[in-house]
Amino acid sequence: MNGSEDNTSGIRKAARKSNNAGEDAIRQYMNNRVSRRAAMGTGAKVGIGVVVAAIAGVGIYEAYAASQGTSTTSTTSSQQTTTTSSQQTTSSQQATSSQQTTSSQASSSNNLTFVHWSFENAQITQYVKTFDTEFNYNTTEDVLDNNNYNPLIESLFATGTKVDMNYANGYEVPRLIDLGYCQDFTNFPNISTIASEMYPTIVESLSTAAGVQYGLCYYWSNRPWCTVDDYNLNKTPLAGQRPVSWTDLWTQSGPAVVKAGVVQYPCMPNWFAANYGIGWDFMGEMQNANNDPTGVHVLFNESFEPVFDTTGPAADLLTQWASATKGGVVDPAVFSQASESDTVAAGSTNNYAYVTTAFYDWQSLNEPSTSNIPVGDSNLCPPTSQQAGWGQIETGVYCWPVKNNNATGATEMISWFGYEDPTTGKRVTQPEWAIEAALGSGFPDTLEDPNVIAGYQAWLGSRTTSVLNIVQQNTTAIGTPYAWKSLAFVPWLDTIYPVLGSVASGVLGVSAGLTTMLNVANSQYNTYNGTSST
Repeated sequence: MNGSEDNTSGIRKAARKSNNAGEDAIRQYMNNRVSRRAAMGTGAKVGIGVVVAAIAGVGIYEAYAASQGTSTTSTTSSQQTTTTSSQQTTSSQQATSSQQTTSSQASSSNNLTFVHWSFENAQITQYVKTFDTEFNYNTTEDVLDNNNYNPLIESLFATGTKVDMNYANGYEVPRLIDLGYCQDFTNFPNISTIASEMYPTIVESLSTAAGVQYGLCYYWSNRPWCTVDDYNLNKTPLAGQRPVSWTDLWTQSGPAVVKAGVVQYPCMPNWFAANYGIGWDFMGEMQNANNDPTGVHVLFNESFEPVFDTTGPAADLLTQWASATKGGVVDPAVFSQASESDTVAAGSTNNYAYVTTAFYDWQSLNEPSTSNIPVGDSNLCPPTSQQAGWGQIETGVYCWPVKNNNATGATEMISWFGYEDPTTGKRVTQPEWAIEAALGSGFPDTLEDPNVIAGYQAWLGSRTTSVLNIVQQNTTAIGTPYAWKSLAFVPWLDTIYPVLGSVASGVLGVSAGLTTMLNVANSQYNTYNGTSST
């Protein structure tokens, strides 16, 4: 999620629970993502430098450090931490004895530290105040820059700073564990009970390759999900119909809308130029189209070897993309977009029949304050017999740092935020995030909460029951790419997303693009696993 304004309507505000958790803030979508303006400036420049460096064999975080010179953090309390790029070291250099201090050795101070990215900060602060009051702690929030969150938090940990809880992207957690900064949840209090109450697919997405859970769920969502704009689709022979698969969208439904001539371009896809844009889209579509929820048969196997090639499913998909662009199905403006806020803003113009995006962004397409699409005309494509689900699971994680201020305080805070308030036995954060930003919860009962249902009704109206049923069905059908558990994943993804854009736009041939992607995958596999799949 990244920077677009959250013009939450009064009716949604009224739907919140009685313990209203804070003010409506700027909807700065999270985790190393940026606002449209920032993404077109510094963020885009860093991205280009990192891609070039990654191709040259330089680590992604070392490349970031070289491009930035100095990393800084911003804080919402009296504490402030400034770290430099000299603290960016490789995993083999950072597992020092001082950073292997276990939680049981932490001090008994009642001062805690929570490190997170910027999203609805007023609401987070209210949560922190409630937690501190209930448990008699004094928690400092350290808020790191969204665009550079992953390398910044590594720099922070490298200084030896004690942290009691931190956010992380799901694909970043295995790296933090490998570096010795965070620990898995083998010994986390009550973890077996917590896990038993979660979606099995979310537990799997929050687990290492060895099957050990490594965090609690801050949020999950899925992308790409194909949505339809019925206002435009109803003007075509496909009125009331939904694509039954990605193949259908690119080869049948999309071209049929082109032929109908009701819009200039039928589709605005999730192909913006970022690793979580066209990169995640490629992985999600590969998994969906081949009914392979974790991609172990069509992307990377459970040994993290690449199993895609210059022919087969990957070539089929990219050929469909290139043909859809050439045939006028895809708006070529997507190739100049730098962030998901660009895609959402374009999709909200009511100029398309199909928009593929993250589920939480679909909310914006339904809000009259942020969208020109008539109320009720933006709708989800449901799972079908031809394709079990849409998109892949992405997660935000509450992590358990190795070196913390207070062992008990750390576990109490992580459990309170990621599970439930032990005093009341009720979930605290999950219902609010579902109401405020359509963020998924790790627990199925969130979508059964009357307050959550009322919150969804505020923008879905009579569609609420059917939409939540679709969401539940989709959640059980999709998965997280298994490759996210590999340390080689991020360098590969950060290298291949511009390649995918070049292939989809027709600038680079399918075979040439896949050759590059496969070469990088094999190089990274060799770096992290000690042998090449070729």
